[in-house]
Amino acid sequence: MSLMAMLFKGGYLMIALALCSIMAVIIIVERFFFYRRTRTDNILFLSNLRKSIVSGVTTAREVCRKTKGIIPDIVSSGLAHFERGEEAMRRSMAARAQRRIHEAERYLGALATIVGIAPLIGFLGTVIGMIKAFMKIEFLGGNVNASVLAGGIWEALITTAAGLAVAIIVYVFYNYFVG
Repeated sequence: MSLMAMLFKGGYLMIALALCSIMAVIIIVERFFFYRRTRTDNILFLSNLRKSIVSGVTTAREVCRKTKGIIPDIVSSGLAHFERGEEAMRRSMAARAQRRIHEAERYLGALATIVGIAPLIGFLGTVIGMIKAFMKIEFLGGNVNASVLAGGIWEALITTAAGLAVAIIVYVFYNYFVG
């Protein structure tokens, strides 16, 4: 039996698991490109910043502008308020940091939700499948061939396996992004 045939045997809850999978792939790809785009060598940046600050705030802001990443953006925000004093710089950097942290954590809650609900959807599919198997036993008056019962049970377990597979894979990526 092919993988597609087994997936169709899993029932309509496989559609929900497929949607969870598609959503997870979209989020994982988006987050991968976001983190790749904002990645910076902070040690090199701070070294360059220290060297440039001697030449003045304008030069330091230029170093921040030329360096991609979250930390240079936060520092640049503070340097933009240099003339207003240390407290203004601190407030500006805190506000920018809060926005950038929010950007960095975007959609991670959705990934965590998928990790949580995918196995539950799978278990629900198994419970529904088992209910159908027992209804079949009742319908046949208890005179059930073991192969008839086994067929219903393995079909029911497909959703659990699929739900766990989705959750495990998404969990690995979730931990990669938050770690």
